Amino acid sequence: MLYYRTPIRRIDDRAIEPDVPDIPASVIVYAADFVVIATSTWLPEVEGIEKIRGDLEALLASTVCYPPARALAIRGLEDTDLPWLEFADQFEQRLKKYLTTQPTSGFQLLRCLQNQGDSLEMGGYGGAGHYYWVLAANEETVDWVSDQTYEVHWAHIGEFEVPADHTLPSDLPDAGSSCESLLAQKSTFAKASVRGGEYAWSISEWPGVLAQAELEEMACLNGTFQFRTPLHTAPLFRLNTETSPRAVDEPWPDYCRRARAETMDQIDAILKATDFESESERFRSLSDYLREKDLLAMEFLVFVPTLEQRDITTGI
Repeated sequence: MLYYRTPIRRIDDRAIEPDVPDIPASVIVYAADFVVIATSTWLPEVEGIEKIRGDLEALLASTVCYPPARALAIRGLEDTDLPWLEFADQFEQRLKKYLTTQPTSGFQLLRCLQNQGDSLEMGGYGGAGHYYWVLAANEETVDWVSDQTYEVHWAHIGEFEVPADHTLPSDLPDAGSSCESLLAQKSTFAKASVRGGEYAWSISEWPGVLAQAELEEMACLNGTFQFRTPLHTAPLFRLNTETSPRAVDEPWPDYCRRARAETMDQIDAILKATDFESESERFRSLSDYLREKDLLAMEFLVFVPTLEQRDITTGI
């Protein structure tokens, strides 16, 4: 497998893709104005496409044998504005951390009993009978890593074979340090739904959550909608919000206030323009579940935010 840093091409205001020839490749992470991809094909020597070499290349190759390291390393680095050298250094250090702590991580290979969400429609890529790394579990859910997407996914615990004598961590590493988790620790917002390390709140709770985020000087950069039932997580990637970038001379509290207003305006517009009951029909297992239980999709609609705090080291 070969690893490259390549430019991104913007399709519209939100959609981007690697600016490379049409070859089989998997995206590792989007960051700033570039994307890291893996491919078995040599890319042509053209301006902007750079092969990753040295320690980072070796570490990425190592994660083929241990997908959790790559899955956990990219969490928090997606969509970062770090320049390449700083990004590569952080990526390298995180990969080393999760590779070297593997013996004491508590992660285990467990047998998958069901195809995950009809495979593609839920983004799971989990095949019945295959073994996958499970990172955390509780009485209802497991967090597991796909060896195709190298991402952390969520599944109902009954979809994996978990022997009675197996003990797994209850939380993903580093999950407690995000802005979202800090906000969830406030008693008012303790009802946050957490799956795959992603925090979400119901639409009825979100105005209060966003108001509290502003008080805590957290800016909502973007967010997306999902359906979350006890058995399903169905992402609605095309229904998302995005705050316009912070101006160079914009004070951080003003940016947080504006981010809140822009996010709420976009949420309101999406709620008015979208038939979420029809959206739920796009997910077969979800729609079957709702019909069987005589439930409405709106009862399970949540918003997943990306929050950011001011850099306390610089005060900016």
